Amino acid sequence: INKYIAHNPMHGIATPKGNVPAKQVITPEEFERMVVTIERTKHGMTMARDIALIHLLIDTGIRVSECGNIKYGDVDLDQRRILVTCGKGNKQRMVYFSGKTKERLEEYLKYRPKIKQGDWLIANLKQENGKMNKSGIESVIRKLGIASDIPRIHPHLFRATFATNLIMRGTSPSVVQP
Repeated sequence: INKYIAHNPMHGIATPKGNVPAKQVITPEEFERMVVTIERTKHGMTMARDIALIHLLIDTGIRVSECGNIKYGDVDLDQRRILVTCGKGNKQRMVYFSGKTKERLEEYLKYRPKIKQGDWLIANLKQENGKMNKSGIESVIRKLGIASDIPRIHPHLFRATFATNLIMRGTSPSVVQP
């Protein structure tokens, strides 16, 4: 009467997934609204830096911490690429960016004529050649979201938007995922 089976018959059967919510992304209209907000509320180097920053994040998909660790010497504007060092094991990879991001970086760098190879690319403007750390970048993005009336904006959303755009253009999700 009380017989037990030797193995679980459900072993190896995947559990059904529920409704997976769609990933939120930054729409082109929202991105343009952020650029306009920066142009309207900021001036000079701060404006140029913040516009270059958001273009860099959405165009490369780099992490905020990686963005803060980019040195001027890691950037090749002619080839439109950046050598990025990951926090995980200090691995390095090359990321590429568009002509628009190149223009925005060049506009920003006009305000920094004395920049040297070892200086931080995204500068903390309160310190001469100071590093803008992860929390500083996050703060800029969150304040920008509020000022642009897009309260759900956060730094990782730029990375998610980059990945979604790659997939929409036909890149295999297995290539995008790592």
